[in-house]
Amino acid sequence: MIVNRQPPLVGIEESKAWIWLICGHDQRWPSAVRRFVPDLIPQHDSVEVRVCDPTDTPGVLIKQSRAIVLWQIEPENLGQWCERIAKTSLAHPGVLQLAATSELAELSPLEQSAISELGVSAILRHIEQLPKLANMIRAYFVVS
Repeated sequence: MIVNRQPPLVGIEESKAWIWLICGHDQRWPSAVRRFVPDLIPQHDSVEVRVCDPTDTPGVLIKQSRAIVLWQIEPENLGQWCERIAKTSLAHPGVLQLAATSELAELSPLEQSAISELGVSAILRHIEQLPKLANMIRAYFVVS
């Protein structure tokens, strides 16, 4: 799904849209991102929302200098998630990384700190928290 806040510009390819990757298997977060993304991006930008398997993320990001990745973290496999986040931070330092957990799975303060240190800018538990990141996400689009 591509959300475009402007009519198509002549000479600009659709593939030049920003990418918002949702990595995981829970369908709540893709629905939430699609619902809120028009209010989260600046007026003149467009975003392609993609759902992918976490193991496919490096391949999707190869040609992207800027993107948003929402990791759907499963606390029981936290080591694997930390490795994916760290590798993404090293290989693609311009990517804005967010983490989401299920409403039932709570990360300890130590786990939250570790994920943040590896490059995650925000950790979400509830879909309703996504619109609260509007200023950070808009600033990311403007700066990038």
